[in-house]
Amino acid sequence: MANKVRVDTDWLSGYAKQVAAAGDELGRAAGTLGASPLGPEAFGELGRQLRTAESYARAAELLRGQLARAGEVLRSASGELGEVVKHYQGGESDSASGLRRTEGRR
Repeated sequence: MANKVRVDTDWLSGYAKQVAAAGDELGRAAGTLGASPLGPEAFGELGRQLRTAESYARAAELLRGQLARAGEVLRSASGELGEVVKHYQGGESDSASGLRRTEGRR
């Protein structure tokens, strides 16, 4: 007996859309983080002496880059999930066509 895998393409398609939306949201967050950086005055005199603004800017840039990359990865994964959906939907169409041809021969 052959083992069969059933793929719910509707569910998988919906999940791919959710993953893409999450990727877009991370991309927006990365853009927001870089939109208006805090200046040295935001940290006061002690912050200036300790160079807090520079440390914050480095940390913010690192986080922005990570958010941007995470968004790209999620959007890429969504695209790949979409390809899986197309593959299985195509397979279902091929199977249905094969069944119709077989039924017509009887």
